[in-house]
Amino acid sequence: MALLSLFLTNKMVEDPPHIVKEVALSKKNGINLDYFGFALLGLGFGSLEFVLDKGQEDDWFGSRLITFFIGLCVISLVTLIYWELRQLRIGERPILNLTLFKRKSFAVAFVLLFVLGFSLYSSTVLIPQYVQTLLGYTAELAGFVLSPGGFTIMLMMPVVGFMISRVDPRYMITFGFLLLSWSLYRMHSLSLQSSFKDIMWLRIYQAASLAFLFIPINTISYNGVPQAQNNDVSGLSNLARNVGGSVGTSFVATMLARRSQAHQSVLARNLTNGDPAFQERIHSLSSFLRGHTGSGSSSDTIAAAQGNIYNQVHAQASMLAYLDIMSVLMVFCLAVVPLVWVVGKPAKMSGDAPVH
Repeated sequence: MALLSLFLTNKMVEDPPHIVKEVALSKKNGINLDYFGFALLGLGFGSLEFVLDKGQEDDWFGSRLITFFIGLCVISLVTLIYWELRQLRIGERPILNLTLFKRKSFAVAFVLLFVLGFSLYSSTVLIPQYVQTLLGYTAELAGFVLSPGGFTIMLMMPVVGFMISRVDPRYMITFGFLLLSWSLYRMHSLSLQSSFKDIMWLRIYQAASLAFLFIPINTISYNGVPQAQNNDVSGLSNLARNVGGSVGTSFVATMLARRSQAHQSVLARNLTNGDPAFQERIHSLSSFLRGHTGSGSSSDTIAAAQGNIYNQVHAQASMLAYLDIMSVLMVFCLAVVPLVWVVGKPAKMSGDAPVH
């Protein structure tokens, strides 16, 4: 598929005239790259990625290494902003065109793309992890749960592309976020007994909502931007989505670990030797295990029964943590809906929507 995509892109996609002119000019005069800005960009976002990947594992600010990289990230990005604005003042071309944020439509689209990346990547991590750790699915079966969602996006994209020049993108984005929020709300029906079909359909609803977000948000981000700045828009848009994805993945890992511990603490509060119901459950399981194994001492079967109850508590606590994450994601998606209407109605497009 990748080779076919490269072949079709080479045969069917052409650079617009202003890009051809810029490339010819660069070949003639040489590439004037903002090397210092590029270095700050790599250092800042590289440090951010390290913090997001290792933060939960090393207990965030409890680790000197993580604290160091957080400081490095902040210093690099603040310096980057100062440097890029300075480049603009002296008439040089910056690596990031921060003047785009003066446009309300682009600034709003940037936030929406961040939320889109956050929701997309966090849910893509969440579902396979849930089915593998709690339902015992193999990695292959977990992939099959997600696959129909991918096909749904492929089928919906041409429909959205057809609608984009006929329907106000703000309506489509609002519908997309509402549908995504509804699908996350419906995911509260998940349990340790959920079937493959139930999970698959929830992913399909989620994927259908994403199709109504990609193209319309990109349309708003390019609204009113001169053609010469299209590459700047594309770069910052991808940055917003990718950083949102990294933050979303880190958020899932952190919240899952911490909420699981919190729920486990609450659920295990009454599991003490002084609780009659707990003791009765232990003896019942112990007798069951002894009867089925036909061997083992009383102390061994009691230990096995306690281990079985602990596993049940751990599974239930993890399930509740997954539901907590879905609640936060749902609220997060609903919260950005009013932001869509801060943007004025985009100009109608005569041709295809700009995408990247």
